[in-house]
Amino acid sequence: LTLLGNAGRYAREPNLSELFGTRGVIVGNPRLRPETAFNRDGGFRLAAPPLGPLAHAALEYAYFDDQIDDLIILVQNSQAIVRPENVTSAAVRGHEVSARGRLWERLGLTANYTHQRARDTGEVTFLRGKQLPGRPADEAFARLELAWSPLHPLPRVPRLWPGRLFYEANIIADNFLDRANVRQVGSRVLHDVGLELVLPLAGVRLTLEAKNAGDDRTRDALGFPLPGRALFATVSYGLGGSGP
Repeated sequence: LTLLGNAGRYAREPNLSELFGTRGVIVGNPRLRPETAFNRDGGFRLAAPPLGPLAHAALEYAYFDDQIDDLIILVQNSQAIVRPENVTSAAVRGHEVSARGRLWERLGLTANYTHQRARDTGEVTFLRGKQLPGRPADEAFARLELAWSPLHPLPRVPRLWPGRLFYEANIIADNFLDRANVRQVGSRVLHDVGLELVLPLAGVRLTLEAKNAGDDRTRDALGFPLPGRALFATVSYGLGGSGP
């Protein structure tokens, strides 16, 4: 068991795209003020020893509490344009949980979940207590993979090149696009699947991946449409080990 904790102050200057904008997407705001914050978090990490077929099992938890002055956020002013603005005061509190483990050195699971309460605590009365734009209250991610190698081959399967099959799910709650909490993006679930193989050439890998495999027509946290199903094939080369 390991106890974790952090506390500190930080400042962030507006970046160039926030100050001067980008073509057709972000309208610049040269009057932006730097944001300053006092962040603190605490939690623990618990790693379990191997138990039968289970190995590399770990659980991690953290509580975070961020107090931010002049927070820079992106607010949608129209269907296609966002503008950065300062929130005079904001509070973001929440919990993060993550877990991982492997069975028989072949089946791996990674998962994490975040719940946050991101609120405007500024001077404008009718905005005080509203959810901050672009900050979903709940987000979850899970990855399941089946890996094989010469040391850990799949049973009753002909010899294969080392590799892994994987599935990923991203689950995101609804969020608001504006500070008044009127315009909203609905919750979304995105599924990705893929195959990675270590080719019989030193350091060469082939990855085949389908992103948004369910072809869901959804939007990101800023309200912009996300691509439908997309297929990718990647060949990469790296120095070092040849395992999956």
